[in-house]
Amino acid sequence: MTVSMPKRRTPARCLRRGISTLWLIVFFPLAVIGLLMTIETGRLWLARMEVEDALESAVLAAVIEWGDHDEHGPHSTLPARQVAADFAESNTVLGSQFSLGDASLNHNPGGGHGRGNQNASQNGVLVFGAITQIQPTVVFDPGVDPHDDDHHYYAVLGRAAFSVPSQYNFGGFSPGPYTVSAQTVAIIDNDGRARVIRVDSIATP
Repeated sequence: MTVSMPKRRTPARCLRRGISTLWLIVFFPLAVIGLLMTIETGRLWLARMEVEDALESAVLAAVIEWGDHDEHGPHSTLPARQVAADFAESNTVLGSQFSLGDASLNHNPGGGHGRGNQNASQNGVLVFGAITQIQPTVVFDPGVDPHDDDHHYYAVLGRAAFSVPSQYNFGGFSPGPYTVSAQTVAIIDNDGRARVIRVDSIATP
């Protein structure tokens, strides 16, 4: 009758197993955190795209409304700003309703910066102005009323800052919320079409 004796673990083998367990304990949480942060980064890219789309729809609607009603003389820019707000709020960012975030819509009925444009500030969420130069660079001027010069283009600049909360909490620490910012300009071109344009500089008084 043969009796098999259990194999005894050598100290070296036990040490290797202990080191493997230690590496697993140390790096598994780091790998999980890395995966979650990758997902978080993807959410932020998606949020940025949706913020840009929402803002583009808002400024395109605004410049169309402004150009149509300003054709025979300067009028209030408030209706165009309200149209922009309505279009903005018809969009969502990561499932949450988008908003320009300023109830006044940067409107100053008394004139403000660029009297015909009725901007309360040149740094507001909606800034009405004109493209005064196309070549060699594109210049947006919020102090110029496009109705005064046929060589100027109606233009609306939109700005947005949207807060995105983090989905994760690591032991009481949350990496968010994040702020996704965007800026875009829409114009009425020579063919009477509204389109988004890249601006090289913004004129200051």
